[in-house]
Order: sequence, then structure tokens, then C-alpha cells
Amino acid sequence: MNNLLLKLVFLFNFLWEQLGVDTVQLKAILSAKVKMDSRRASVFNTQGRTSKKALKNQDWVSILVFFVIGLFFIGPLAIFEEQATGFTLYFAGWMVMLAMTLITDFTEVLIDVRDNFILLPKPINDRTLTVSRLLHIAIYLSKLVLAFILPGLVYIGVKYGFLGMLVFGLQIVLGLVFVIFIVNLIYLLILQISTPQKFKEILNYLQIGFTVTIFSAYYLLPRLVDLEDYENADILLSPFVLLSPPSWLAGLWAFFIEGNHSLVVLLLSALAIVTPFICGWLILTVLTKTFNQKLIAITQGGGDAKDTEEKKAEVITQSTRMERLASWICNNDAEKAAFKWSWRLTARNRDYKSRVYPGFGMVPAIFVYFALNGDGSLQERWAALPESNSYLLLIYFCFLLLTTPLISSQYSNKQIASWIFHASPLKEPGWILSGTAKAIVTKYFLPAYAIMFVIGLLIWGPMVIDDFMLGFANIMLLETIILTFFQPKKIPFSDNWDNMNKGSNFTAGILSLFLAGVLGGLHYLIVDQTVLVMGIALVMIVAWYFVFRRYQLTGWKSLV
Repeated sequence: MNNLLLKLVFLFNFLWEQLGVDTVQLKAILSAKVKMDSRRASVFNTQGRTSKKALKNQDWVSILVFFVIGLFFIGPLAIFEEQATGFTLYFAGWMVMLAMTLITDFTEVLIDVRDNFILLPKPINDRTLTVSRLLHIAIYLSKLVLAFILPGLVYIGVKYGFLGMLVFGLQIVLGLVFVIFIVNLIYLLILQISTPQKFKEILNYLQIGFTVTIFSAYYLLPRLVDLEDYENADILLSPFVLLSPPSWLAGLWAFFIEGNHSLVVLLLSALAIVTPFICGWLILTVLTKTFNQKLIAITQGGGDAKDTEEKKAEVITQSTRMERLASWICNNDAEKAAFKWSWRLTARNRDYKSRVYPGFGMVPAIFVYFALNGDGSLQERWAALPESNSYLLLIYFCFLLLTTPLISSQYSNKQIASWIFHASPLKEPGWILSGTAKAIVTKYFLPAYAIMFVIGLLIWGPMVIDDFMLGFANIMLLETIILTFFQPKKIPFSDNWDNMNKGSNFTAGILSLFLAGVLGGLHYLIVDQTVLVMGIALVMIVAWYFVFRRYQLTGWKSLV
């Protein structure tokens, strides 16, 4: 597809030459940039972001995802009797998806100023650079937009003919201008409330949030929303319809195709046509200049003294809290040093965060998916939830909130730096392993499990306290057994991400999930026997202590 789009662009070389563009240089720049896009890991391929292997055809990953989602969004167009409602949902999904993808995926290209160090010293005029950047953005957008709208375009062409396709195309163009305007505003808002140094960090969290959103929407929307119950809903009757940009675009369809010339439809159509022109003018005259100034600040590492002082104060506060925790739960200086080192490294490593953080949003989504499974309406299933034992699912799904951070703590893109541990005078590297494990349990698992416990109390009441205690003991013991006897023992952050899903790791992962299911099943058999549950929880904690003590005494010969 890249070659086809490039050929289409180069058909207008006569126009680019009239604008003062060197078309030979333009071809070289665009060819290189689209090739780089295909080798840059997509936001939909989180593993590719931490892999050092050469990537190919990564742009097809995004195209395929958008095409599948476009197929899914034909549903509202076909189900709703009121076409304005269907088109509102369709464009709402498309605009959100496109905006989030631009922010989380393509931002790495937009704010990557490294190509300036390559292109600016070359004899390339400003117009060639500007046009190449704009055409690069246009090529990227066209791939995503065409992938999403193609199923809808075919559907509309079959049902409404050529006129329907023309109106649909007009809606897409106007919506695209509005999305670009919103993305520019979000960029500037992020840069306004943060320092340029934190810009990429915030974008990393947005990428994680986008991943969780896509995952949750895939699993929960079909479970939580029954479109057939709302197939007669009319969005035009909503008092807030004028505040919804997707409804503006839907108003165009009602005006041109359905012949609805009511006051509401006229207002929506006017907003759909006028607003994108205003947005386009603001983009060209105001936002582009402001964004370029912020981009220069990123290039120069901008940030004032106040930001630096605030950052120092924040680091001191976090360090004090970490020091206090380390002194409470660590047995010796070696374990304490490993605890603090792992705590800091997991906070700074974006690759680690991109692997671990999505799980904290996905686990609740998986729980809701299974807990609300059954017959009846959503309200009926929710009302029956406190009478069920679904909180056991909530407890044992938390196992994933521990095993994923622990396994991920073995890997890094800077693994060569782990030589320093092998040069240390430690007799037993097990203290390094246990210090890292304690840091991850304290930093990630305990807060997450506490939140799940509060959710359990709010839904099921005090009756779940003993079960959460047993669940905690079971998870801690099971994970420690896996780490001690089945998981390959490695110095933390000493292996490459490419090895994460290989061999014994995969086997240990399958075994741990199986054992977690077995423990959950056994727990279910005694769920109503409070005294027995508390007694077993005590036994499990004692067993965990001895197994963890064995883990702390791991020798150098046990490492791989």
C-alpha cells in the first residue's frame, strides 16, 4: 500500500514543483519515512516495542486492526432504525480511535526531532521539508482512515448508492479535520501542563491507557450493551445533541439523504460544515506556530528552574517513602539495596511499564466479563452479583497482577549492565532476587490487591474478608513456589525482552495459571466455612515463609 500511495503522491509532482519543492528530494524523504513507519512497532504490538529484532510491515498491523473495527462498526448503521443515531455511534468510534492512535502511535514520529539533525544540514529548502512532513502525515492518516471506512463505504454503496457514498465521503473529510484539530489541542495541553521532559512519559501512559481501552471495549461492550434494546433510539431528540461533533456529521446524512430539514438538523449540518473550516484556520494560523515553538523546547530540553525544583522535591519524597519501606521489610543491606534499585528502575523503565501496567486495567475487565456472564438484562445480572461467589474470580485473577510484574523484572534492553552483580562480593545472589520480589510485591501487588479488596467489600460485604486473606496467602505461596522451583532464576533486568516468551518461561506460565485455577477451585469448595478458611490461610502463610526463605538462599550456581 505504501508504494501505491507514494505513486499517487508523485503524480502531482507538477504541483509540488510549482510550490518550490525539489521533487527528487521529496521522493527520497517520503520513501525513507514510510519505510521507517513499516519498521516501527505499532501501538497494537506492545511486544514489538521492547524487541530488538528487525520489524517489518508493522503498519499493516494498524491497518488490519482498523479494518476489523470498521467491520464491527457497521453494526450501528445496520441495527438502528434512526440513521442519525447509527451514524453518531459510527463517527464517535472512528474519531476516538483515530485521535487516540495519532496521539499514542504517530506522536513518536511527530515529536521525533532526530531527522532534523540529518535533514537540516543537507541542502534541502524549507518548502521541501514542510511539504514532506505534511505529505507524510497525509499518507499515514490515509492508511488508517481508508482501512476503517472501507467496510462502511461498501455497505453504504450497496444500500444507498453513489449519492450515499459521496455524502459519506464528505462526512469523513470534515470529521478528519476536526480530529486533527483536537489532536493539536491535546498536544498543546499536555505541553502546557507538563515539562517537555515529561512529554514522552505522559504519552507512554496514554499508550498504555489506549491498549487497555481497546482490550476492555472488545470484551465488555458486547457484554454490557445490547444494541437491540436501543434500536429505535433517536439521537436527534437528545438535549445535548448540539454538543456532540459525531452528531453534527450525522446531521449531514439526515439533511442530504433522508431529506430531514428540521431546525435541529439544519443546526447540526451548519456546525458540521462551518466548524471544520474554523478548526482548519486555527490549525494553520495559530496551533501550528505554537506547536512548533513547543517542539523546539523539546529539542532543546526546555524546562525552567521551577520544574526542576518540583521534580527534585518529588524525588526526595518518593525516596524517603522507599527508604522507610526498605528498612521495614528487608533483612540485610544487600536485600535493601536490591529493593531500592528495583523500585527506582521499574519507575524509570518505559519498556517495563508498557508490559506491566496494561494488566492493571485488563484484569478488572476480564473479571467483569466473567462475573456478569449469564442470562437476563445487565441490571438483573448486576443485582444478582452480591448473591454469587464471583469475588473468587476477582481474588484469583489478581494472580496475574503479581506474576506479570515479577516475570517482567528479569528483562531489559540494557541487560549488559547486569555484569556489576557478578562482580560483587555477594555469597548468595538470592538476596538480590528476594529484594526485587519484595519491591514489586510492595509497589504493585499490594496496592492493587487492596483496591480489589475494597471493591469486594463494597459489593459482597464483610463476608469476603476471610476469603481475601486465604486468596492472598495462596497467591503469595504459589508465586514463590514457581519462582523457587520452576522459573529460571536470573539476576533482575539481566535478559533481553526477546527471550521473555520462550521455553521454560512459557511452561512456567502455563503451570502457574493451572495451579492458580486449582487453588481457586479448592477454595470454592470451602468458601462457606470461615474457620477452615482462616486456618488454611495461616498454614499457607507459614508455608510461604519457608519457601521464600529457600528463595533468599539461592546460590550462584542456580542462576542461568
